[in-house]
Amino acid sequence: MTGLAGDLAVKDLGYHILPTDVIDNIPKVFRRLMNIDDIVRSSIHPQALKLIG
Repeated sequence: MTGLAGDLAVKDLGYHILPTDVIDNIPKVFRRLMNIDDIVRSSIHPQALKLIG
């Protein structure tokens, strides 16, 4: 997760980032991961969701 946060900081700010720049991007990473989980759950058949719980 911190790797992705660092990648986002570099994308926005260039290669001269501070640790706080990485920390500031952690909420963005969480939002991305949560959205991906929602997409995956919506694509799985409801009966299969019951099995994987």
